[in-house]
Amino acid sequence: MIANHQKIHRISRFIFLVIGDCVLSISSTALIYWIRLDGEVLNPLDRRVIGTYALALLVGISVLALKKIYDQATRFADMAFLGLVVRACIGYWGIFFPLTILLNFFGFEWVSKYVGLIQPILFCSLIIVYRLILQSILGILNKKTELNRRGGDNIYIYGTSLDARHLAESIYRLRGHKVVGFVENDPTLWGRVVSGIKIYSMTQFADIARNKLVDELIVALPAGNSEERRIIFGRLVNLPLRVRVYDAPPPLGVEHGSIEDSIRELDLDELIDRESFNFDYSRINQSISGKVVMVTGAAGSIGSEISRQVLGGNPKLLILFDHSEHDLYRLEQDLAGVGSLNVPIKSVLGSILDVSLMQNIIEGLGVQVIFHAAAYKHVPLLESNLISGIQNNVLGTISCVDAALFKKVEAFILISTDKAVRPTSLMGATKRLAEMYVQAAQQTAIKNQYSTKFSIVRFGNVLGSSGSVIPLFRAQIMKGGPITVTSPDVTRYFMTIGEAVHLVLNAFAMGAGGEVFLLDMGEAVKIIDLAKKVIQFSGLSIRSEINPNGDIEIVFIGLRPGEKLYEELLLEGNPIPTLHPKIYIANEPFQSLESLEGAINAIKIACHERDEERARILIMGLVEKVNLSK
Repeated sequence: MIANHQKIHRISRFIFLVIGDCVLSISSTALIYWIRLDGEVLNPLDRRVIGTYALALLVGISVLALKKIYDQATRFADMAFLGLVVRACIGYWGIFFPLTILLNFFGFEWVSKYVGLIQPILFCSLIIVYRLILQSILGILNKKTELNRRGGDNIYIYGTSLDARHLAESIYRLRGHKVVGFVENDPTLWGRVVSGIKIYSMTQFADIARNKLVDELIVALPAGNSEERRIIFGRLVNLPLRVRVYDAPPPLGVEHGSIEDSIRELDLDELIDRESFNFDYSRINQSISGKVVMVTGAAGSIGSEISRQVLGGNPKLLILFDHSEHDLYRLEQDLAGVGSLNVPIKSVLGSILDVSLMQNIIEGLGVQVIFHAAAYKHVPLLESNLISGIQNNVLGTISCVDAALFKKVEAFILISTDKAVRPTSLMGATKRLAEMYVQAAQQTAIKNQYSTKFSIVRFGNVLGSSGSVIPLFRAQIMKGGPITVTSPDVTRYFMTIGEAVHLVLNAFAMGAGGEVFLLDMGEAVKIIDLAKKVIQFSGLSIRSEINPNGDIEIVFIGLRPGEKLYEELLLEGNPIPTLHPKIYIANEPFQSLESLEGAINAIKIACHERDEERARILIMGLVEKVNLSK
């Protein structure tokens, strides 16, 4: 509804301004003729008049449109806008005047060179006066409108770029909302007025917010200013206001939706005070370019990001393997618009438990690299679905590893989790057993002189992945609360999906075989602190004994079956540094396939017979240093 209203408003404004400029163009041309002819009034049907008017209109309005003069909001006309008008008129003069000379040279004397010389200057002056008059009228109407408004949100915008001013205009058109001020980090701008709105420092803004005179701050900084955004969010934590982010759409994108559609809640990584991450794809691209790469669990949150980043490395073929028809189709459509590389994509719908299918794909398509991301990862769900969890996470991994060994692929990378370290959950135990089998496969490859390199990448919680805690918190806030947290002491490591996958691909590029790569997850984050930030940045207050009238309560519900207070990445020993500052190698013991074979066969039988108790006991006996909770 808002989008349609804005589209109608833009079209109406465009028509109104174009008609006004047409009148100004004709008036300025007529005035010059009148002065040139000493007050003589020309016949409006004279071909000199019609020809000159038509040429001036065609060139003048076209140049103004190309310079996007009609995209600018008249209410927010400032020196930058007036400068844009002057530059457009200079461009108009640079086309119109030489064109009149050229036409006269070829005998078209109905176009006056004198008009071509003077008219653009007069036309420019009239446009500026016209816009300033309109701005004054709109300012008077705005004051009357504000008096008629009841309440409404007081909104501030961080940033004063052209995108920020466009956002202010868009918000102004929404009844009941008004932009009270801009906030800037640049001291030279403090106190100035841009687009009719005052600019405040962050300190001034914080004082205003503490007095509860602000409903919302919208951060409108370019996407590249991640470090400045991080600093801003850190200063806003304890202020009583809602905080959102404006991601300016591309120029053509505005026509397909409202600008407000580009205002979003804070991303998950923006809620955590983490240093910005530098991506370097040089080593990755060298290892992937020209290779046939398969991603299992490709339609999942991790698998889909692996697929996107692998696609950027220009592989010979990308194979997407997943069991979900809907998610696989959606991923295929998403990847169709990624990059400009014409990389062929093959989608395979199937189960990782199907060994013959795996072998046929590897052999038939010449698979060289496998990223094994297919796994069930929700801890409480796997506790109550033990057999399915073992079949998918353990037996499915075994199926993929055996196929990779048999067909001698170049590299196999298992995506693992910190829950595999001293696991207290079935999910963690299944991932640890999968790790052990991959390590054993590397021993077999070396023993048989195969060239296959098996590696494992182990990391913690990924922000934005399915099951992530932040979407759950926001859903609970939408319902009025409470937010549920297992314990006030529970901590987790967090990393964005893009960061985690980038490090996964770097680990693959460095892998010699047999490594358990660990990703530097930064500092552990207390979940209770994360919950508080989500509430505060939503513009709400925390209900507690100290503040019984607060908006949202935080309730502690206790640890769920198999859940830990804190996670670990290492089984034992000190990690070994690598060429990448955020990637380490765990120094952990290996086991052979022969030592695992008997227990794994017994697990297969227990799963086939649906004997959950037997399957649980077998995994408890096989996974080292494990203490499973029932």
